[in-house]
Amino acid sequence: MCGISFISSFFFFLMIRRPPRSTLFPYTTLFRSFKPFSIDRATIKARSYTKFNDAPKGSIAVIPLSGPLMKNDQNCGPFGMETIGNIIKEADDSQNIDGIILKIDSPGGTVDGTIQLADIIEKTQKPIIAFADGLMASAALWIGASTDRIIAATNKTEVGSIGVLVSFADLQPAYEKLGVKFHTITAEQSVDKVKVWEDLRAGKYEDFKKETLNPLAADFIAHIQSHRPHVKKEKLIGKVCFAEDVMGELVDD
Repeated sequence: MCGISFISSFFFFLMIRRPPRSTLFPYTTLFRSFKPFSIDRATIKARSYTKFNDAPKGSIAVIPLSGPLMKNDQNCGPFGMETIGNIIKEADDSQNIDGIILKIDSPGGTVDGTIQLADIIEKTQKPIIAFADGLMASAALWIGASTDRIIAATNKTEVGSIGVLVSFADLQPAYEKLGVKFHTITAEQSVDKVKVWEDLRAGKYEDFKKETLNPLAADFIAHIQSHRPHVKKEKLIGKVCFAEDVMGELVDD
């Protein structure tokens, strides 16, 4: 079965802003690693540490969110959103960390995990900003909008894809042509157990859109509007834009 996702149109995945706090981070530094980094502001040099408490006092933690975002860690792949949330909490609790940068380059991810991670971000006590480095779309934008400020790497950084979708491949007809027979048996009390998927396989999408996708999309839009009150309605229907075209709406700098 497929999962519902918040994601950019190029992938098959789906998906309040606090009052601004004092601005920190007078510089921008780029990193390409899955490890959390910290920046010693006295020397402005990037160093990698096993623990945030090993970093010098006054450091800024840089935590990357890259690729499709899943709730759980991927084998031989990136951290899941649950782990990223724990890393953010560790940075927030560390006496040596003054602030947090989320370095985001992601098309989005699964609904499960996105809202929980955004909630962790909103509860951080230290300044936290989102640095969009390439692409911040769909679930990644939901997460980025929960920070104190959004900064784009360039004017052509892509931001947006506010919306919800689900995609799946129905291979059953191909197997049936090979002589494979499928049997689904439900209890008399469980008539709705697989009704959704049977309807979807039959091309009946309306109930699923009304009961599942539309409510999720409404929550997504409401979240963005509450955090980014100046965003225009035409930016809320799934389009991906360049940062220069959404400056002051979905991007601050």
